[in-house]
Amino acid sequence: MAGMRRRKSISHYWGSAHRERSPEEKAQAEKETLEHVASILREECGRKDKTIGALELMVKSLAEELRLSRAERDEATRRLDEVTLGTGGAASGVEELKTCGEIWRGKFEALQLRYADLLRENCRLRKELGIRDGRESHFGAGASPSTARDFKANSTEENCRRKGGASKGHAGHGRRQATGGKAEEVTETCGVRASEAGCCESPELVHIGSRRREYDRYIPERWEHVVVREETCRCLHCGKLVRARPGDVLPRMSYSNSALVHVAGEVYLRGRTAKSIARAIGIRPGTLFGLMDTLAGLLRPAFDEIMTDALRQTFLHADETRWWIDGRKGYAWVFTNRNIYLVLLKDTRAASIPASLFGYKDPRPGQEGVSLAETRGLVFLTLLITDRYGGYLPVRVAHQFCFEHLKRDLDKLLGISEGLEEVETFCSRFRPLLAESMSLCANRQLEDAAYLEQANELKEKIRRMVFAEAEDPELRGYQDIWRDNWDSLFHWVENRDVRCENNTAERAIRPLVIARKASFGSQGGRGVEDRQVITTVLKTVELRGMDPGKWLEDVLGRKARDASFKIEEALPATNPRYEFKTAAEDTG
Repeated sequence: MAGMRRRKSISHYWGSAHRERSPEEKAQAEKETLEHVASILREECGRKDKTIGALELMVKSLAEELRLSRAERDEATRRLDEVTLGTGGAASGVEELKTCGEIWRGKFEALQLRYADLLRENCRLRKELGIRDGRESHFGAGASPSTARDFKANSTEENCRRKGGASKGHAGHGRRQATGGKAEEVTETCGVRASEAGCCESPELVHIGSRRREYDRYIPERWEHVVVREETCRCLHCGKLVRARPGDVLPRMSYSNSALVHVAGEVYLRGRTAKSIARAIGIRPGTLFGLMDTLAGLLRPAFDEIMTDALRQTFLHADETRWWIDGRKGYAWVFTNRNIYLVLLKDTRAASIPASLFGYKDPRPGQEGVSLAETRGLVFLTLLITDRYGGYLPVRVAHQFCFEHLKRDLDKLLGISEGLEEVETFCSRFRPLLAESMSLCANRQLEDAAYLEQANELKEKIRRMVFAEAEDPELRGYQDIWRDNWDSLFHWVENRDVRCENNTAERAIRPLVIARKASFGSQGGRGVEDRQVITTVLKTVELRGMDPGKWLEDVLGRKARDASFKIEEALPATNPRYEFKTAAEDTG
């Protein structure tokens, strides 16, 4: 064909002497490669088996040395008791035995630490080699729910024989009825065609009755091209021309407010990609992005008002996740509670992002920027509930660290300390305290007095365990986390609105994670700005108890009819329970 280049032969690239290998030769070469790889893997497994065997022998020898040391220590203790209780006045012997006991005690402690290190090393190597001890789940069921797993080893024979479902002969409950009042009801008549009877060659059908059937039908979105004749009037007194304005479209816009509301809801609330929405409704992606850019410009004052409201909150849950910005790694920051859903899409995970809102505690050189709180003249000390990420620590806020993340750290400690009695005992006693604390925070049925009493009891139990000095160094490191951050762990005891876990932020950031995986982030600076503005406003409206789609369509209609209308003034009111009170409010 004209304009197409001719495909060159293989000899053009390889030369005329090149000969393609036969399938048998290729298979033989691949077989030799696989055999070579298998031999290398066998040698590597043999070396690791020898290492594990040597470590096991070393552990056994150390255990024997530990046993002998304990026996010698007991013998020295017995001799010390005999000399102390004797009447021969052997003061020098007592001192000698005390010195000997101190020496053996030091050796015993050193052997204990070495024994713990070897146990952890042995556990790590077993996991690397995939050695199973019979307690693991069968292959493929490691992450399955309990209902999909085999019976437990301690299940009774009666429970193993039980079958699910209703008893034999149960009549059932029947099918659910149609949606009823949730959708517009349409009545139709469905006739029978003779060709569809399928009973004989020339069927003769006689009408004998009908039956009622209900189902729901989905009708996809459709466009309507609207032609409006806008009435124009002139004032008899001043001569001003007044033109009618449609309430469902903004000035100089080619698409109605309902189109903007639909696209914003699908992209920024339900996480669908912009291109899929553009393809579904039949417009170009560039047109869709232009519509969202216009909408973000209208909602920008409401976004600024929400940022100011965030500074007035007594507490906020905060979290961050990765967000791609024009192919480069950035981060999405979320600050939320029952009043606020604030999203900031930035190119860094540094402390400068939360500090731009609340300011630094002790600014260092290079951190002298003015925060939003200082700009607005607000001096409140917000409590941030976080997962102990260091980016929040220099910020001028109070802190409440998440117990769920501390429980995960405890599980990691138990995983690397298998076989150490001290660690296992601590974890078995401490883990239920963390779970009970989180359950207590979620319990809204308790009276305030009962809640305060139980919370203080849990705090005291936790204090006794973390301040009891442990011998194992890894366990002491976990205890140090609690000791060093004691003042940032129990705000929930005094204020039951504060939670001791950060699940609120984890759930709030999940839609952004799903959107990131579907759309791979934002393509540029305008896309970043549009997403953080529209998402913040719509999610905040939803948190404050209003339908975001109906609210947005209402405020856009009011803006279309009155250009001086301020959208930020139409934001739903916040719950004052979660806000700082001013001096005037306290007096009132």
